[in-house]
Amino acid sequence: FPVTIKGILKTHPLIKSAQEFAKVSMAGKKRYSGEYFTEHALKVAKILEDFRITDPATLAVAVLHYSVSHGAADLEDIKKEFGEEISLMIKNLGDLNVIKLSESSQEKFSENLRKMFLALASDLRIVLIKMADIYDNLQTINYLPKEKGLKLAREVLEIFAPLVERLGMGNMKGEMQDLAFKYLHPEEFEKVQNML
Repeated sequence: FPVTIKGILKTHPLIKSAQEFAKVSMAGKKRYSGEYFTEHALKVAKILEDFRITDPATLAVAVLHYSVSHGAADLEDIKKEFGEEISLMIKNLGDLNVIKLSESSQEKFSENLRKMFLALASDLRIVLIKMADIYDNLQTINYLPKEKGLKLAREVLEIFAPLVERLGMGNMKGEMQDLAFKYLHPEEFEKVQNML
């Protein structure tokens, strides 16, 4: 992992095991930016740690969160290696689809919103991981295909940034809004920056 880590991410045995598992399960897999999925996963864990989230299971799931959807592992592999709690968290994180905006059917939007609220009610850690994942995705939004980038930026401004604020992560909210606004409205963003 080229990401510099310290503290619990470097020393806790569960998280170290998760890093090794992620390296194997996602070996060679890259994102649109050219960055390895393993590097992104560790960045997500680091974002959580920067917000003083030190629960080893949460950080391990952050490291492992693409091992099933973009890697060679399945939930049974996760369960054998890390136990029921982490396997269930990864399953629930996978079930927590990115909420589609109103361009999808109202029924689909309602279903995705329901999943988000169920995740909030059942395990807030899953939502925190998802928000850190989206925040890191914004860092490389310029590498996404244009339609995907526009969709992500709109979802951030309309859904995720307000949710992050309600979770008490105001600094992340401001940065998410800035990155999304800059992508959606580059000229207006430049005007605002010059005025500031």
